[in-house]
Amino acid sequence: MTQTPSRAQKRLARRRILASAAVASTLIVGMAAVDVANSHVEVNLEIDGVSRPVASWENSVQGVLRSAGVLVRTGDEISPKLDQSITDGSKITINRARPVSVSFGGRNRPIHTTAATQAQLLKELKDRNAAIPATRTHVRGDLAMIAEHGTPVLVLADGKTQRTEVKNRFNIEAILQSTGTQVSPIDRVTLTTSDSGELQVEVTRVKRGITTENLPVKFKTVKKESDEVAKGKEKVETKGEDGNEQVSTYREIVGEETVVEIETARTQTKAPVDEVILVGTADPEELAQKRRAEGILVDENGEPIPSVYTGDDPRAIAQTMVAQRGWSEAEFQCLVQLWQRESGWNPYAMNPSSGAYGIPQSLPGEKMASAGADWRTNPATQIAWGLGYIEARYGTPCAAWGHSNSVGWY
Repeated sequence: MTQTPSRAQKRLARRRILASAAVASTLIVGMAAVDVANSHVEVNLEIDGVSRPVASWENSVQGVLRSAGVLVRTGDEISPKLDQSITDGSKITINRARPVSVSFGGRNRPIHTTAATQAQLLKELKDRNAAIPATRTHVRGDLAMIAEHGTPVLVLADGKTQRTEVKNRFNIEAILQSTGTQVSPIDRVTLTTSDSGELQVEVTRVKRGITTENLPVKFKTVKKESDEVAKGKEKVETKGEDGNEQVSTYREIVGEETVVEIETARTQTKAPVDEVILVGTADPEELAQKRRAEGILVDENGEPIPSVYTGDDPRAIAQTMVAQRGWSEAEFQCLVQLWQRESGWNPYAMNPSSGAYGIPQSLPGEKMASAGADWRTNPATQIAWGLGYIEARYGTPCAAWGHSNSVGWY
């Protein structure tokens, strides 16, 4: 027969349960307290050499920095790494990265660096053809320090290299002045490193301004058909002439390189003259007959013979031929006077009334064809024929000159 527990038994059982619950509760609270104590840390935070204590409930580097309100920037060097756990008494070190404009192979690019000086940064970038545009003011917003005091430095300017040292860590102007290097406000100054790793200050001269030049304007060539020129031939009707214009140009020259070139004004001071060329459309024989009918003397190709001779002096040719015939200088002087009277030594001279032609005034001119087919235009052919004529009829030029003086012709 099952007995029902008494009230006293029930109260005793309840006390045992409560006691067990209290023990369990004490155990849980104790364990939580241990976890909380373990998660609270005090660490030493050092930023760019400045230290301060930081307390945090976080257990990672990133968590501690976040709870301390420290922002991590691009390029910052952090030790230990952000994802590493941290314990009480640890040290977190941050070296802040600074933004710097660096030229790589002539192209500027912003980067972040933890280098303490510009010289140190260039040493780190030695194999990347890097240069830092230098400011000549005393204050720089990014990486201010050039190099440590006393650092050797080379100054390259105007084809010369001079050695000096850094005396003012923040002033590039002091380095330039120590070598007597003068720079204008627009000259470019850069920091680089030599092949051997030495710090260099390079000065590149810059020129700006407007220059004015006189430039030719080329003439154009215009062709047009003409029935006054034989087919297959061309004739210059108007000789072309170049014009002229003044051109003003703004240029910026860096070193030996022109980096900016802008035309600012262009004024024509002389207009060009087009060259006009006549392209023949006439039948050559018909054209020659037409000109002869008009009384125009033409050569063997039917082209008009000019009235003005512009070639070599025919008298020089005659003097040689006279000597070849064994005649004296006196005979040559008689010839000079004879043909000066007859034609003025013009191989194109023609008597409008008689039709006598050329230097010796052959009548008709066709007689000289016996000396050469080019008798119409070649003074040498005309002179050779004329000397033969004088020798056959008068014996010598002086005899012919005497006859001309007595009767007016020879």
